[in-house]
Amino acid sequence: MTTEGRSPSIDAACLLDAVPDPVVLIVADGTLLWGNAAAVATFGWTVGDWAGRSASELVHPDDWATAVASLESVSEKTAGTLVEIRVRDHTGVYRRAEVRGGSAPGVDGVVLVVRDLTDRRRWELAGGDHAALSAVLDALPTMAFVLTPDGRIRSANRAFTRLLGHPLEESLDRPLTDFVTIASTLVLSDQLVVVADGPGRVSFEVEMLAADGSTRLMSLTIVDMADDGAVDGLVATATDIGDLVSAREQLRHAATHDELTGLPNRWLLSNRIDAALESPHLVGRVGLIFLDIDRFKEINDRHGHAVGDAVLVEVAARLVDAVRDSDTVARFGGDEFLVLTAAADDAGIERIVDRLHWSMRPPVQVSDLQGDGEPTFRLHLSIGWVVAAASDTADGLVARADAAMYRSKLRRRADHR
Repeated sequence: MTTEGRSPSIDAACLLDAVPDPVVLIVADGTLLWGNAAAVATFGWTVGDWAGRSASELVHPDDWATAVASLESVSEKTAGTLVEIRVRDHTGVYRRAEVRGGSAPGVDGVVLVVRDLTDRRRWELAGGDHAALSAVLDALPTMAFVLTPDGRIRSANRAFTRLLGHPLEESLDRPLTDFVTIASTLVLSDQLVVVADGPGRVSFEVEMLAADGSTRLMSLTIVDMADDGAVDGLVATATDIGDLVSAREQLRHAATHDELTGLPNRWLLSNRIDAALESPHLVGRVGLIFLDIDRFKEINDRHGHAVGDAVLVEVAARLVDAVRDSDTVARFGGDEFLVLTAAADDAGIERIVDRLHWSMRPPVQVSDLQGDGEPTFRLHLSIGWVVAAASDTADGLVARADAAMYRSKLRRRADHR
């Protein structure tokens, strides 16, 4: 009943209990004080259960920073910005909700109106946009899966069949490990454990098996969404990175190898010398051989750099054939080459030097791009070598080998005269 000029006497708590959306009262530090009947019905926890406890126990950890920022922003406002977060119900499942807060007059806290989005999300996925969303997912170049918590395929987009050739219908309910190589099975199994016990998201590389027996290198990301009522499982995406890895390997090779001959360059050789010098079982066994092609400048001057380059390529191939698989042949620059070896003693290094000299005995014949036929060159090498001392560095060892080569060249010139 009302009387003219007077407002009706209404119990505020009863009025809020009649509101269909959850309404809760939170103080500035995030402590929950009160909730209406809709809050109890929607999330299943009673005010008595949660009054005095922190709201951080209800909000998804990934959304807590958003919730705190929103809480701070509305402390001095009548109404704050609408935010979307995930709120945990009494079963432990997170439900998506829209939350808007505002300051409560006379109360040191914030009133939050929480709108459950579960029904709306279900309508969007199953009703209005389901066909369009399915078409978009199927058109993606990335494979997408929904997995059971133990890693079985519950659903997947059509990229799974398009990229790997496996019929989707025959692959459902099979473990994802059935579709990776033996070497990747343990990796995938371990990561399924990690994603459940750890951060909830992992990314790693695996080799996936195609129906024709070939393999594809994939970057696989798995996200644990078992606590999301709309998913209730793991979401995995797999992207083919074969071309990326190939390009990465080509860049790595270009950075560490000579462009003309394909041999290791100075940088890679220096790294290998450092590694050999630091290896305890190679102490006193590391040898470095420095080679220079005698009178190579005359080839370039007379026949041009294209012929000179062809000669260098042939020399590089002969040097590699002359040494052991464990030795490293590198191009130092111009017509200079280095051989890093772990020969046991001076005699072992001298045998390698003999083979290097012998590799140049057959004449080198290359096509002359200037139209002068196929000139033939008889090449000779000036070679010097040293055995590493305990105090040597990579640069110091190269300098000593270079000096030994130069002394050898001077002796050859003196003998020739």
